[in-house]
Amino acid sequence: LIEQRTFRSTVITLYKARPSTQSKFEYVAPDRFHVLFDSIEFIIIGRTMYVHYNGNWVKSNPETPLNLCFVDPKLLESNYRTASNPRYVNDDTLDIGPMSMFEYHLGCSETNETIRVWIGTASLDGLPHRLESSGSNGISTIVTYYDFNAAIAITAPIP
Repeated sequence: LIEQRTFRSTVITLYKARPSTQSKFEYVAPDRFHVLFDSIEFIIIGRTMYVHYNGNWVKSNPETPLNLCFVDPKLLESNYRTASNPRYVNDDTLDIGPMSMFEYHLGCSETNETIRVWIGTASLDGLPHRLESSGSNGISTIVTYYDFNAAIAITAPIP
């Protein structure tokens, strides 16, 4: 993903004790994100975050930014390099084509995530298309990556 100019992803989070959530992300290199989460919309440009809620945009520079560890290519690359117990699982097929599935442990949060990732084979594109995580806290996440290098623009909504 680090080499992609843009992409989109859908993130489904499954909880034990409450309903699941679905978020949509758009990414534009090197540091722009557009996030739709329930009734809240975020635009992140570098360390500046814009939040759209109840019809108004608010600009802030939060001390603790959103956790983007499954959609920020820089965080993904950093976390993958420090992953423990990486292993090839098997070949698989998603609706877009042939994949190789890998599994490892990722320390991008306090929950010691177990990660499974489906990467397109060399004959497809070599890109990650699906990621599933399950943490020791009982929260699971399913990420679908798509629209690589699509025409996406993310701009600040207010000065």
